[in-house]
Amino acid sequence: MSAMLHHFSVMDKAACPMCGMHRSPIAYARAMELRMHKPEYHTLSQATMLLAYQQEQLSLFEQLMTYDRLCDWARTTRRGLFGLAGRVESHPLRYYLDDVYPGLDRWRAQWKIFSSACDALKGMKHIPHTRGIPFFPNAVVEETGVRLTMFCPLPTWTRRVMDQFQALPFGAKVTREHFLTMLRASR
Repeated sequence: MSAMLHHFSVMDKAACPMCGMHRSPIAYARAMELRMHKPEYHTLSQATMLLAYQQEQLSLFEQLMTYDRLCDWARTTRRGLFGLAGRVESHPLRYYLDDVYPGLDRWRAQWKIFSSACDALKGMKHIPHTRGIPFFPNAVVEETGVRLTMFCPLPTWTRRVMDQFQALPFGAKVTREHFLTMLRASR
């Protein structure tokens, strides 16, 4: 057990091989399998159509990732548990995006939250870790619409929420009141 803890503490102190920083403070959200269909876009050239879908998704993400909308969701959702500390799949921001981001029919995007651009952009040599650039590495045009992967930097105010979440003991449960307290402290 202590060898494993030592391994993680050494890893945390290592500089990112891509950007040279300890850890980029820019957090990212990644949506895999974003599916959408707008018939009016499919009359455009393929490049223009993909750009229109991408712009629409970026605009929607920016509209949803506001402090007020996140607080409204936290106050009104039926969700009892808002996260488990130390578990990427149980991040409160992931639950939020899972709940509010619209899908196509019954299909929902698969969200993942990264506390650092160094983790989100690992292996992507052409994307700088210090700029907070949204991008779409995969796009597939299908008869029934378009399927995208989207990486978006999270707003800077979420950094404080991320830090509070990471400071919790591993496995700690985040309740509604705890999450609202974290949000108030991030203001």
